[in-house]
Parts: sequence; structure tokens; C-alpha cells
Amino acid sequence: MEADLYKDNLTGIYNEKFLNEKYYEYISKWPEAYFIAIDLKKFKSINDTFGHANGDACLIEFAKILASTFRESYAIHLHGDEYAILTNNNMEKIEKLLQICTYRISAAEKDKKIPRTFEFNAGCVKAIFDFDETKERADYMMYYAKNNNSIFQPFDESIYAEKLKQNNYLKTVDKALEDETFSYTKRSLFTKDKQETNTIQIFTKKQDGTSIFNDGRYDILKNTSKLIHFDIFNVPKIIENCTSNSENIVISVDYKTLIFNPELINILTLLQDISALPYEQIILNINLNGINNNCYKNILNKIEELKSLGFQICLDKYTSSIGDVLWEESDVEYIKMQSQCWKEALLNKKKQELLKRRLEMYAISGITPIFDYIEKEEEHEFLSSIALENTLFSGNYYKEEEPFILSLK
Repeated sequence: MEADLYKDNLTGIYNEKFLNEKYYEYISKWPEAYFIAIDLKKFKSINDTFGHANGDACLIEFAKILASTFRESYAIHLHGDEYAILTNNNMEKIEKLLQICTYRISAAEKDKKIPRTFEFNAGCVKAIFDFDETKERADYMMYYAKNNNSIFQPFDESIYAEKLKQNNYLKTVDKALEDETFSYTKRSLFTKDKQETNTIQIFTKKQDGTSIFNDGRYDILKNTSKLIHFDIFNVPKIIENCTSNSENIVISVDYKTLIFNPELINILTLLQDISALPYEQIILNINLNGINNNCYKNILNKIEELKSLGFQICLDKYTSSIGDVLWEESDVEYIKMQSQCWKEALLNKKKQELLKRRLEMYAISGITPIFDYIEKEEEHEFLSSIALENTLFSGNYYKEEEPFILSLK
């Protein structure tokens, strides 16, 4: 029967085929209709803990709750733990109905219809003629709610405008990768008495020389596969252009690139024979931002592999104990000190003492700390007062960035 084509086999409510074919008919009848995107929160843990049969029971029960709560609306099971609703209720009523859904989930657990209660996140937008745009807006509001630990997020123009800015940023990076139109700058590292060393950091910039990663954009890139592509393009390109035999070169790479794409180390191995600069003079600065317990053994193995090629290693941007385990269990030469931490220590005596102890631990292990982003005399004075002799410093206070010329297309 045709009606069966529109019913989801598992839950019995409408399916995605129904939504795709009836969407325009519905918004023609209800010009002020709203579209709600819904995703269950941490649903995988239910399957892992109670088994897929109990997971299916949750999906079925949630479908019943949506259909019975949003009467005279269309409740749709898309796939997995994703649902949608087409409704002619106003935004205030929608929020109340979603709250009722949370109560009914708790009641279902008490009635032993489901093994445990669960939560969901919902994003709601006005249903416009462009169906793809409607879904994209609702999905983004739903993920915004998820990331901000909220059940419900109605459409917010300012939030969505930020998404569009992110999209434009990603397109800029894609275009730069395609055309090889990045620019690069270098900045020297200094001793505590302001003497310039033979070690420089290389920074990748936009074509106009502005930062790629400012305003939290590193995290945007990190959450896509583009960061891996960026590293695989960028690190070998810089090494190919390093020709000075008198300087150590610091190049940044994300830990995910090392763990999830063996291509980078393969390329580095091939470059070893043709690089004008010995790998012993290259310091790979590994960005550990976001690393978790599941990854640390893998990154430990990658560090050993990089060390066998001759690279020096610097650990950067870690805020958890995992970073400490890495430098304790591996042979790294440098650690970048989080600027937020040392700036807090500047104003807090207790944190100053903790920072001093950390520097002493690094010294015992033969590790050189690097303080970066120093801008003011008072920052230099504070850091030089607590730093040991092997500590290095960098920032516009000492010397501004200079162009670093690469042989690009």
C-alpha cells in the first residue's frame, strides 16, 4: 500500500520519504509552520550498555511520545536517533510541548518501557520554501543546543550568521589549499636576557598576511578533515624551503594528523633524503588541543617514530594530565607554555608557585620551556624572574614577525 511507503519500519511514525514528498504541501497549507530537527543525546551509550534491542525500544517509545505530544503535526523518524517535526504550533507552544516530551520520557522509564531515561536536543526554524535551507538552519540550531547543553534552540539570526562566517572561512582555506596561496612569517625565540637564538617559529598566514587561526578558528578547522589536509600540505612545503644550516625551525602540526593519517610521516620519510635541512634542526610542534585518553598511546608511538627520523619534538596546547604523561614517557625536547596559564600566574601568587614547580620538573627532565605571545615589558619581567636559564621566549615584545618566503606556484 502507498501509505506503508510513508511509514518508518521501526517506529511506525512517518519516514523521511514522507517528509520529502509532503513538505511543500504542508507549508502551503500552513504558511507559518515550523520545522524542528531533533537528535537524541549520547544515544550510543544506551546501545552499548543495554543492547540494540533496548536501544530500539527507546527509539520506538520516543517516536510515540513525539506523535502523541505534537498532535495535528507530522512526527518523522529520519534515521538512527534523528527525528523531525513539521508543526503549525507557535514557538512558545513548541517549547512547552518539547518540555512535556522530557516528562513523558521519565514516565516511560518508571513504567519500564525503556531501560533508562535519555535526553534530546532540538533546533527549530520557520519552515521556508527552500527545504534544504530549512533543514540546514534547523540542524545548526539543534547542534548549537547540543553544544550548549540545552534542550531547545529556536532560530537565532546572529547564531546562524556566525555559521555563515565559519563556512566562508572554510572556503577560504579550501581555496588557499587548492591554489597554494598561503603566506608565511617567522619569529625568533629569545633567551631570558633578550638575546636572539638560532631558533625560529614558522607561522602560516592568509595571502594578505593576516592570521588563519585567530578568533578560535583553529577549532573550526580542527572539527573538519581540512586540518589534516592543511598539515599534509603545509609541513612538507615548509621543510622543502628550509635551506639554512644555522637555524632550528619550529613547525606546527596537529596531533590528529599524526594519528589518523599516515601519509604525513610517509612524506616526511621520503623528504629526508632530499631536504636541505637536517631533520635534527626541525622541531615539530605538536598541538595537543582536545586530546583524550584513547589517543595518548597512539601519539606516544608517533612521537617515537618522528624521533627515529631525527626530528626534535615540542608539545603544545595541552590542558589535561595526558600531556604530562606524554612528556614523562617520551623523549621530547620542548614544551610550549599555555599563555593563559602564565598570564593567570602573573596575577596569582599560588599559581606562580605552581608554575615555578612545573618549570623545575621540566629542567630535571631536560626539557626546554617556551613562553610565547609575550607583548609587554611587565610580562617579560615576570617570566624572566621565574624562568630557569634554558627557558626560551617569543612574542612581539622581542621582535615582530617577518615574511618567510616559500617557493609556491
